[in-house]
Amino acid sequence: MNSGAKDLGPRSRLGWVKSFVLIPIAWFMTIGAPAFYFVGVEERHPNGWLNGVGTFYSVIAMAAAIYACYLFTQRRQNPRRTGHILAALQLVFPVGPVLAIVLPRYIRTQPAKDGIYMSGFYGVSLIVTMARDLLGQSADTSILRNLMNVDDTDGGGPISITFLISIFLITFLLPIGLGYWEASRDALEETEGRLFEQVGQLKQRDVQLEEKEHQLGQTSERLEETSVRLEQTSEELEERSRASEEMEYELSRKEEREIMARDIHDTVGHRLSLVSLHAGVLEMLAQDDELKDKAVQVRQEAQQAVDELRGLVHVMRNPAKRTDTFDYDNYEMTDLADVIEHVLGAGHPVSSSVFVTDPEKALGLLTKSTYRIVQELLTNAIKHAPGEIVRVKVKGGPGQGLNISVANPVTGGVKGAGLNSGPADGFALTPHDPQDSASSTSVPQSGESALTTREGGARVGGLTGIRERALAMGGWVLVTEEDGEFRVDAWLPWEKGSAAE
Repeated sequence: MNSGAKDLGPRSRLGWVKSFVLIPIAWFMTIGAPAFYFVGVEERHPNGWLNGVGTFYSVIAMAAAIYACYLFTQRRQNPRRTGHILAALQLVFPVGPVLAIVLPRYIRTQPAKDGIYMSGFYGVSLIVTMARDLLGQSADTSILRNLMNVDDTDGGGPISITFLISIFLITFLLPIGLGYWEASRDALEETEGRLFEQVGQLKQRDVQLEEKEHQLGQTSERLEETSVRLEQTSEELEERSRASEEMEYELSRKEEREIMARDIHDTVGHRLSLVSLHAGVLEMLAQDDELKDKAVQVRQEAQQAVDELRGLVHVMRNPAKRTDTFDYDNYEMTDLADVIEHVLGAGHPVSSSVFVTDPEKALGLLTKSTYRIVQELLTNAIKHAPGEIVRVKVKGGPGQGLNISVANPVTGGVKGAGLNSGPADGFALTPHDPQDSASSTSVPQSGESALTTREGGARVGGLTGIRERALAMGGWVLVTEEDGEFRVDAWLPWEKGSAAE
């Protein structure tokens, strides 16, 4: 089979009918056509030598007709080759319209363009065949004249053009129409076959889908059970997490309060000791008995206050848990800039800006709280943003309060980086006196919780101590995260007129 030919499959019942009925008729007509021509050689070629040529041509035509009958049997094996040979025989020899026998199968099996070309060639060769047949002048030498009963030798009537056109159209259109009808039927059968095959595949897929749906149903049930268990586990984890956060929060508060208790003891105890000392001096120098008694009373009350404060702090704090290695007593507010650069930020890129008015007037508790907040924020920033520059700003003075700002770039995947874990990731504490915070960068509105989150993120425990310290002093702390920067702003009150001794 040539490239582009279609496989028609096994023979149909109609194919067998054509083979055993129509083919013998085609053989008879094919061999009869050169016989008619042979009989009319005398009429067509009356001269001697032309008569001999005509006779020889008739013999070759008979051989061609016999070969054409053989080719009829080969039309199924190679319709393309058979069609081309029969077309040439029909055009050259008087063998009749032999191409009509093969043309339907040719159209069925060959590409559409080849079928059109062969149909056109068949039309041309059919005209040549009819013209050659009409060269016979009698009904005995022309098949067409025999059908029309027209004989020029005995003065018969003229040839009917209408009859010739009808014969041409029937002979031309019948095989072509049959070929395209069979081609359409084959295409329809092929389409039906593909559809049946696709239907079978769809049925098979339906079965597979039902099986998969059953499997998915079982999987869904298992997933639902797993989901229920996960929800229960999640609830348990959330409860444990809340309990852990609360415990961590309370521990952080306790630790910071212990440190604050130590600071209060060191600062207030020192002041009470000075009061007791000056009262003793006053007692020694007093000349008036009443003044001397008052000095004794002041000294005794101051000493009793020191003892009570020492006992209270001893109960509140646990020295074994202290982790603060920074000695606040060795530094004053005037040393803050150098301490930030060379002590608290040693070995790390830190940019500090300190503008404090009358730093020598800062009370001891304010100084320690400032150092404590700066140290905590620097530690956390360096821990969570290693290698990144940390910006520290401290500004304020008596009557203005003290503004502390520490900012670092957000690095890594943990939102709120730069802070320790704890009970809240950001908060704002309401100032003790809003008028004292006029120079602060941001003040929470009234009605806000003492602990207000500005940006969601990891919970931090370092801020808990800062919160407790700021709250105890009447200040506030605000945490923000904007444009890739994490920032903590704190404000501590600094009463005007207060001065360190």
